[in-house]
Amino acid sequence: MAEIIIKKRIVTARIAEKLKNIAVCVPEGSCLPVALENGDFTFDITEDIKTYWDSLNESQQKSIIRRYVEGNRGFEDIIKEEMNEV
Repeated sequence: MAEIIIKKRIVTARIAEKLKNIAVCVPEGSCLPVALENGDFTFDITEDIKTYWDSLNESQQKSIIRRYVEGNRGFEDIIKEEMNEV
């Protein structure tokens, strides 16, 4: 497993609030993302997804985050879909 960190500076307040709500939706350790004390969020993902994520620019990352918080699908599922479109 690998980890990515979503910096609070790249998400809007509305998206950050949705991420925070998702992070506390079930008992600790059972839900993605994890809200960090400094306002960032972290996701545990596979190495191939981390490699793909790291290759994206900030705008592309924001788009994926937006799709994640506005939809009913998993973070990894959205990224895998994006990877298959490339």
